[in-house]
Amino acid sequence: MTGRVSEFNDYPCMDMFLPVFSENSTRALSPILELNGELLPLDSDTNTKYYFYNITTIVDVLDLEKSKCVFWSDPPTTAVDIEYFYFREDAVKGLSVFRIPQYPMAVFVTNVFLDYVEQNELNGFVFRKVWPISIESNWRESEYSLSLKNKELKKNTMVVILNGFNERYNSEILESKNTAIDAILSVSSLEDQYFGSYEGSDLVGDELRLFFSCPDVDDLFSFIKSELFNIDFADSIQVLKRYGAMYQLGVKEILVNL
Repeated sequence: MTGRVSEFNDYPCMDMFLPVFSENSTRALSPILELNGELLPLDSDTNTKYYFYNITTIVDVLDLEKSKCVFWSDPPTTAVDIEYFYFREDAVKGLSVFRIPQYPMAVFVTNVFLDYVEQNELNGFVFRKVWPISIESNWRESEYSLSLKNKELKKNTMVVILNGFNERYNSEILESKNTAIDAILSVSSLEDQYFGSYEGSDLVGDELRLFFSCPDVDDLFSFIKSELFNIDFADSIQVLKRYGAMYQLGVKEILVNL
């Protein structure tokens, strides 16, 4: 794996959503993790060891009649979206971390997992309560607040869009700019003010997107705005401020033209 990661981030993830645990969180959560999946060591240039987590506990515990799911196939298999989750109470007893076949990319945990995270003061986790909640509630807005000792590092996302980017001529300049932004954002501990982290980029045609995770997207934007204005190797620059995680649907978004 390549990329920058803050060593105090116990749950940095891969591509911002695939489960990756630090050595610290792996040790603290081992009673749960080893029972429900495979911990696969990652090869990286960081000083801290990290492990990709392949969840093998996949259980069909969703009550389809009481849930609100959007399927594209009949009979229903994988859901395009699930607006309301209703789990069979008897079926989720004893579970701690798992996936469900109807929504296979999502990682579900119970209070057992949550308690381990809070007791060990692990950082980087963001939880959203999906059940039990009222049917009128939006689970995407049902954010669970960790204790003040646990730091939520990835609540929001910022995407910087460089239009008219020429990879052949501008790759070295981009790397220099990424290094400069990374140096500005870098902090040695959570005692310092943490604004966010550069997670990587994606090039589609001549549109380059830079992805950042952060606790507060408005704070991050204000902090590095001057660096973004200094980018002169693109035809135009836009910033998408997402008030939620990168792959979280239905969250507020604001597009800013620089």
